[in-house]
Amino acid sequence: RGVDINGAAIEVGRAWFAQEGIQNIHLSLGRADDLSQFPDGAFDVVFTHAVLLYIGPDKIQKAVLDMLRVARKALILSEWHEPAAGDRDRCGLGRLHRDHWKRDYVALLRQFVHEDQIEVTRPPAAIWPEDAPAWRELGTIVEVRKTAQ
Repeated sequence: RGVDINGAAIEVGRAWFAQEGIQNIHLSLGRADDLSQFPDGAFDVVFTHAVLLYIGPDKIQKAVLDMLRVARKALILSEWHEPAAGDRDRCGLGRLHRDHWKRDYVALLRQFVHEDQIEVTRPPAAIWPEDAPAWRELGTIVEVRKTAQ
């Protein structure tokens, strides 16, 4: 399953899956900050890429809680991660940078899961496009492993 706020992206994805003969993928229109259409544990893994950087501090906690709720095994985030320094952003709610939110995802996630469940990996800058300097600086994979239930 895939969820996107952009109807055109959904149609492009559906066309690509059809062209490739992939039939077991369902794409639907939706918002990352409202996953109420899905039951608890609906997915083995919830994965985001450049999703949460569009969600403001007023909705980020709800969005992350919802993602944790629907993920059975793990939550994997490919987002802009900036560890907070000193008193700045102790809750990981974010700092606005050119219409996108930079966050300390460890601080944010620690509000909901034990820190031992969180793993942060900074891939080599070369994996990001050369014309994406913010991704080269901040692009990070954050994994939350769910405990057995």
